[in-house]
Amino acid sequence: MKLNNIINRLKILFNYFGFTIVWFCCAFSAKSENFLLAIIPTTIYLVFHLQFISKKKMVELKLIFLSLLLGIIVDSTLSWFGIVQYAGSWENIRHLSPIWILCMWVGFASQIFHSLKFLRGRFLLIGFYGILAPLAYIGGEKIQAVQVSSSSVEIVIMSTLWATSLVILFRFAEFLNNRSS
Repeated sequence: MKLNNIINRLKILFNYFGFTIVWFCCAFSAKSENFLLAIIPTTIYLVFHLQFISKKKMVELKLIFLSLLLGIIVDSTLSWFGIVQYAGSWENIRHLSPIWILCMWVGFASQIFHSLKFLRGRFLLIGFYGILAPLAYIGGEKIQAVQVSSSSVEIVIMSTLWATSLVILFRFAEFLNNRSS
């Protein structure tokens, strides 16, 4: 019993630190405008995650796909309205979410059933974490991956959009998990 407990904790640690590494690689890929610096670590992380961490691969792949769609909607909207400007954006489609930010969404979704499982069913807390999302963008600004508007109204819009998106993502995860049981 103790060995299984240790293995489960190691999986959660890998999930958390793996995504952290992906986050930094993605942010630095934006600064260097080298999208492979985002795609390669994200792909390696995701393959390893699905092979060794995930118990319900199809459920997680569906969740990751939804997260990818949300990433396109949320971050393209933030760009379109001038709330955020991304380094490493598409040349011809300026306001479309760049690849590196979509890789972050993919990595984030992989945490929901693992290192973020303590949030499941706690939708007020999930919304609160969404409200704090501008802090991640400000961190990205420090390494020149993004530029964030300093307008209070635009920060509130960003927080609201993120809080709503995270609640949707976790609700969908709950739906998928219940459906697969």
